[in-house]
Amino acid sequence: QAKLSYINQNVTNNYYVDNQIDIYTYQLDPEPHWFKTTSKGKPPKPRSFQKCIYITPYIFLFGGVELGPKSEKLSKEEMYVLHTRNYEWKQIISNLTPFNRTNFQWVKIESRAFLYGGVSSPSEKFYDDMWSFKYDGQDLFKPESKKELLIDNIWTEIPQAGTSPGKLKAYSMEYVNGYLYLFGGVNNKGVNSNTLYRFNLRNYSWEI
Repeated sequence: QAKLSYINQNVTNNYYVDNQIDIYTYQLDPEPHWFKTTSKGKPPKPRSFQKCIYITPYIFLFGGVELGPKSEKLSKEEMYVLHTRNYEWKQIISNLTPFNRTNFQWVKIESRAFLYGGVSSPSEKFYDDMWSFKYDGQDLFKPESKKELLIDNIWTEIPQAGTSPGKLKAYSMEYVNGYLYLFGGVNNKGVNSNTLYRFNLRNYSWEI
């Protein structure tokens, strides 16, 4: 369908009372325009700095910092899925999952996606792990499904060889012809990186 859905943290003057997860859809045909979409199901708690990927027909959301009435706090290792046909949310629970984080990249390659590093907030714990997320095409919204859906082995931690970028946040990462290319970011010592790394997805090895 000729439309794009965008999930955003809504910040208002009454920040901690009114904040919520908003979904906006950009309709391309017949006349391009934005409109706000009403969702149902079990949505994520209000948060910022989350990452989303789209794998037909779902938008998967992971990470971010929950916003509460007193202060920002670390959210749980949660993943949520949004059905883009009826805008229904559901929480996905896995037997293995990355620790919650922000300032990471989540790169999709067909039905898989790769996540590297990032940092917890507000503890500022840096990560240098690599994870693979895989969606196998199952129906995540069967009528008999509960509000929370348990899926085993949706996440896999990837072993890493070679010279890795190390503990890093706020970098850029893209996929090109069998490699993940990672550039920039800030390490756990507060030093900005200007080194370009690539990760071979065939042998799981880093090189500069």
